Amino acid sequence: PTPRELKNTQIVVLEDILKDVIGNVMNERLNDIAAASDSPFLSAGFGVGSICETSEVVMATVNCKEDKRSEAFEALLTEVERMRRYGLRDDEIQRAKQNVLTRYETAAKGAESRKNSEFVYPMVYNFFNNTPFMDPELEYQLASQIMQMLAPQVINQVVAELAGDKNMVVLYVAPEREGLTHPSEQEILSSISKVYSSDIARAEGEEVPEQFVNPASIKKGKIKKTSEGLYSSKVLSLGNGMTVVLLPSDLEKDKVLFSITKKGGSSLLSDEQLYNIEDNIFSLYVQNSGVSQYSGTMVGKMIAGKNLS
Repeated sequence: PTPRELKNTQIVVLEDILKDVIGNVMNERLNDIAAASDSPFLSAGFGVGSICETSEVVMATVNCKEDKRSEAFEALLTEVERMRRYGLRDDEIQRAKQNVLTRYETAAKGAESRKNSEFVYPMVYNFFNNTPFMDPELEYQLASQIMQMLAPQVINQVVAELAGDKNMVVLYVAPEREGLTHPSEQEILSSISKVYSSDIARAEGEEVPEQFVNPASIKKGKIKKTSEGLYSSKVLSLGNGMTVVLLPSDLEKDKVLFSITKKGGSSLLSDEQLYNIEDNIFSLYVQNSGVSQYSGTMVGKMIAGKNLS
């Protein structure tokens, strides 16, 4: 970890941005795999961070299917090794830098509407850990300058040193249940050896569309009626039967929220259909759905750098 005397310097901001960019790219890759119908794991994650005051580690986690434990572990380790061998592509790095910088920009624009906790915790960390406590606008300007200096070659030099086959710790966590078998130590070591000795190809690039629909194909609608609503809102009745309520607010700067509601909900479904939305199954389905012909993971790439979710 960074020595305490250097934590309240620009070096820490540079390190944080590097970690965020690398983690952003790796999680994008892992999400692409998890979204595939034949994925060996349900979800996976990657990051660089501290596990205690004196230890900083590269962490990779995977949630596997019961019958795909070895395959899931090997798939995760393969992606980490692919990163180490070949680095990250320029287009991946650019998207990650846009996403990270947008976070700093959003914080700067919303500085005037910060809540108490957004002041307290940075002060606590500054006092105990000597981490920087800066005005969000200043932090955004500094992050912008650092982003301009971070060329892909520099980032990949760091990536090449991040992970390797030395000083590795593998934690396996699973329920203790009758009939459920668990991998032995030798099986885990065999999976590690298998990945490191395998021929791993470079990550392939892909074309990311710039827009969801052609603006020229959108037909202009009509506002049939405008009226005053509650709390200084405006109510618009559209020609397609929809009602739109516009409510201005200065609670958060630079933020627009959309909410669409249709009366009825689950009460409109048959008893047989209700089983499909129990235990948040339907929410998970919506969460992993895309837009139009684009998958959820592709949508994330298309809106990179945009404060949109």
